[in-house]
Amino acid sequence: MARSADFAVALTQALREVMDGLVSGSIKMSEVRTAAPSPFAAPLVFGYLGEHLYEGDLPHAERQASLLSVDPVLLGELLGTGAVEDMLDAEVVARTVAELQRTAAGWKARGAEGVADLLRELGPLTVEEVAARTENGEAGALSAGADAAALLANLEADRRAFPAVIGGAERWVAADDGPRLSAVLGIAVPSWAQREGKLSRPLDGLAARFARTHGPFDSEEAAFSLGVGVVLAAESLERLAAEGRLVRLEPDRWADGTVLARLRSRSLARAREAVRPVPADAYVRFLLDRQDVARTGEPTLAGIDGVAQVIAQFEGAALPMEQWERDVLPARVPDYRPAMLDELIAVGEVLWAASIAGEAHLVSFFPTDSPLAPVSLDAQAGVAEVAVAEPGQDDAGALEDPPLDVIVRHVLAAQGPLPFRALADGAARLTEPVAPTDREVAEALQRLVWQGKATGDGLGFPRAGGLAAAASASAASGQTPSPSRRRASSRRGRSLRSEARMAARAAVVGRQVAATAFDAALAGRWSALAPSGQSSTVQAVSLVESLLDRYGVVTRDIALAAGVPGGLTTLYPVLKAMEDAGDLARGMFVEDMGPAQFAQRETVETLRAFAQPADASAPVSLVALPADDPACLFGAGISWPDVAWGVAGDAPAVDSAVVAARPSRREGAMVVIADGVPVLWAAPRLKSLLAFSDDEKLLEAAVAALVASVRAALKREGASAARRKIVVEHFNGRDVLATPAASWLQDAGLVRLPDGLRLYTSPF
Repeated sequence: MARSADFAVALTQALREVMDGLVSGSIKMSEVRTAAPSPFAAPLVFGYLGEHLYEGDLPHAERQASLLSVDPVLLGELLGTGAVEDMLDAEVVARTVAELQRTAAGWKARGAEGVADLLRELGPLTVEEVAARTENGEAGALSAGADAAALLANLEADRRAFPAVIGGAERWVAADDGPRLSAVLGIAVPSWAQREGKLSRPLDGLAARFARTHGPFDSEEAAFSLGVGVVLAAESLERLAAEGRLVRLEPDRWADGTVLARLRSRSLARAREAVRPVPADAYVRFLLDRQDVARTGEPTLAGIDGVAQVIAQFEGAALPMEQWERDVLPARVPDYRPAMLDELIAVGEVLWAASIAGEAHLVSFFPTDSPLAPVSLDAQAGVAEVAVAEPGQDDAGALEDPPLDVIVRHVLAAQGPLPFRALADGAARLTEPVAPTDREVAEALQRLVWQGKATGDGLGFPRAGGLAAAASASAASGQTPSPSRRRASSRRGRSLRSEARMAARAAVVGRQVAATAFDAALAGRWSALAPSGQSSTVQAVSLVESLLDRYGVVTRDIALAAGVPGGLTTLYPVLKAMEDAGDLARGMFVEDMGPAQFAQRETVETLRAFAQPADASAPVSLVALPADDPACLFGAGISWPDVAWGVAGDAPAVDSAVVAARPSRREGAMVVIADGVPVLWAAPRLKSLLAFSDDEKLLEAAVAALVASVRAALKREGASAARRKIVVEHFNGRDVLATPAASWLQDAGLVRLPDGLRLYTSPF
């Protein structure tokens, strides 16, 4: 401790002497920029660069921008040979070399003076090389013929250039280079180009010029261009590097310091440009591709395997059953049929669990091997759970009078999977002598299902929306039978047409239909569900991976749109741990989606590829989607664009339609997306249309895509949907009949009526 105190006192005294000297002027401070860090600074800088050992955890653009900002010598020492050159952007290198070689547009020479400058800056050139680097006014690039030769001949006549054979080819040499080339290569030089006196290191001068006009190179390239041996060229390059005029990139890779700084600066600017968030339309294109949403004529998934793939990507997503089969699955598997999903559930590859959110009845699907999937209790397979003690047992935890829900779940857990008849019988045995009715058992089962505590190997229950929905739908579908048309006596005719008899007949039919629907909703075998046996950590990681598989990027808005309880806050600890482990990168990858965005490195690279300019000759890709589809984030993280009011023409606005002319994600609404940009929105049943583009040709195609999508959806629903009245009344808040949209809709097959344009569909 005493020695430490003495050192502190001595250091303080020394610092005081230095400060006094600076004040008195006896000590002068000057700034010196060195080519490499000092022995004192080098360990500090090297320690800072140690973080780049883990830069592989970053996307390519971020890693490139980070590495390009550090000293190339230290970077080479840290990451090994080739690190610096690998970080340079290939397009930047090619463009810079073209400028240095004067072959790039805007960098070419003109006239005899320009050709003389070329020979001084680049060294000996052939006639063809001169022609490739020269322009002559409006004539453009010169050919390798008379014009270039004439300019060189004029320079020779003016004693400013001369031809010489170098490396077996005739090249033209600037007069100032004659003495150096004569000393290095021994070429014949005209007397008027010779100089008196001894030249200092002529080869080094030629090698330095070669480096100034080229990108990174090796000794062999330099030797070939200079016309000397590789050993001589390598020795010259070593001398230039020792003087700080060249930078060694690898044992035999070199670059001029100024050229390398230029390449690094441009590559860094390009890398930082790539790091910028991609626009929303690029992310929408990426998302549609990631979720395999079928474009027109481009289905990517098919059959039962396609359905299984969609279920795996959307594991745990809670949506109404109608939305699953009307929108989500058909949009991704064009040939989807309900039997495909039935088969996956029947063979045990997929299970479903129901839930209630507010007034909405939702269904989630899981691959049975998913860590997020609840466990279906199967007594025959040895996976069982005792939910309630048998009557007559004296266990401390047994309930004396358990609710029917608990009894039903006990029967399912101890004996399941069971058909409903066996379930009702099992519940009756446990509740003797007062056995519940089938309806009471069914209602108890229904409560368990909506609580996520029971499931079945069929989909009749979720498709019907539950027992109450099935009964009401059946009653609605059971219409009053028409009276008999058979001629009868007046007394019997009055009896058949009496209201009491008709009501009785309707009641009988209604009960029969309701009973059928009741049985259909309870068809199949039922099992109890238990929470997943995986730890909370494993489930949280699986949830994050599922969201990444579905959306590519996890943000606050996406977490909320996916229905994650607590949103991003709940997922943040897992996301942070995965970031620290190098599994995820954090940044701003998509515009206007918040600062906290998490994605895998490969996903970020793919996302940026979607932001590259598209081929102008490629046709526009149109997709018609329900506005509340999981692949449509407009209004749920991505803002709706402004309505293009002017495309509706001069038709007067309808006040009520203008007020309602706001796009939303409400059920039944549709949106048409063109190359990631929404161009058309439709209210439920197409009552109102809103255009986001003033390109009438694009809107006409969007209308056709919208109508085709609605027709396909109605056809899937069957004959009842074909009778549904669908009339387009407004376009951009105006009477549709007075706008250009009327002709687009008629071309798409709609029929003009006094109140709008109606879509008629055939059930076949």
